Amino acid sequence: SFCKDQRDRIYALLALAGNDYLNIIPDYTNDVYTTYYGFTYMWMHRCRSLSFLLGCRDRPLPNGPSDPSDPTSPTWATWVPDWSKPLVTRTSVFMHAARTDGPFKNFKWFGEDHHDCLEVKARFCGVIVHCGKAAPPASSKEQVLASVRSWEPEDLLTADYPTGCKLLDAFLSVLVDDRLRTRTGFREDPYLIQAKEEYLQVIRGGMSTTGAASLPVQNFYYHLNLFVSGRTFFTTDNGYIGLGTSHARPGDYIVVILGHYNPVVLRSTVWSVPDRYQVIGDCNLHGFRDLEALLGPLPDGWHVGDEDIHNQLCMRFVNT
Repeated sequence: SFCKDQRDRIYALLALAGNDYLNIIPDYTNDVYTTYYGFTYMWMHRCRSLSFLLGCRDRPLPNGPSDPSDPTSPTWATWVPDWSKPLVTRTSVFMHAARTDGPFKNFKWFGEDHHDCLEVKARFCGVIVHCGKAAPPASSKEQVLASVRSWEPEDLLTADYPTGCKLLDAFLSVLVDDRLRTRTGFREDPYLIQAKEEYLQVIRGGMSTTGAASLPVQNFYYHLNLFVSGRTFFTTDNGYIGLGTSHARPGDYIVVILGHYNPVVLRSTVWSVPDRYQVIGDCNLHGFRDLEALLGPLPDGWHVGDEDIHNQLCMRFVNT
């Protein structure tokens, strides 16, 4: 964490990561961008995954003069993470929007003649039509609750959500990354009921509380602060709601990319070239958590959970 040369964020860890697998040769004649670009390229082709896109969140779009050491420079492809920053993900490790493993060819790279483009396979989920004011980063509880109240849809208490649940249930779930239900053990917990009561009676209703809060309510406030701080609430043209990067704005596209865990916010490029987009960041789009973009809505009576199989959480579809 004390590297003076940002290229050592990659080179200094090669021995620990097993460089025989990555096959990266330290070369200090390369600038920072070339180093990070090369590492990202090797990640794609060795790990056969696009999960590195988590590192592209909350980064300003390219602007200003060309500078290969500055992630906001126009020369820096938006799908290449700034590896000098911690890869902090607040979206769930249990999200399976379109995660794929195995010998699938889900992406193709084009060189600098095409602005270092990465071609991916994706499903379109919607267009952002409204963004709330982003919550301040490292928000206090009061700031978080103020942001959440400002994001409330007008018909929050009466409307249905496109997935069939109530809009209030979807709203509370998306704010805490769907942590209001237990995905292991295939059982429903009363977390959503207690969180809903807390929201309606205390947060919206101003009711004072006495004594210690229950564990579900404590968890609700903990995850609310964790996932809301520095993020923005948005709605799409087809009625879905989500929480994503503070740089999202109306007109951005929400897509699910094969090989990546979370839905991603994209924006048409400044070159106005068809099917060319900039990566704005990942997001949580309620209703697109468990492969719905690829397989469609779950049939009635089915739900998704995660089961521990040989110390690895595996996604299971269960008919109850």
